[in-house]
Amino acid sequence: MPYSESLKGLTTKDTGLERLREKALAEGLVLLRQNGIKKMLQGQTTYQEILRVTGD
Repeated sequence: MPYSESLKGLTTKDTGLERLREKALAEGLVLLRQNGIKKMLQGQTTYQEILRVTGD
């Protein structure tokens, strides 16, 4: 995901991580676990591998 100008503007010591996460998701960020599940449904990986990489 590109580091957009709007995300750059939010990146300050006063901005909470949750706010940054919300903005990134709104701009199209796909979480690692979500991407893993998509790949699992396509037969490219297993559920166990997703858990191993992303944590329980």
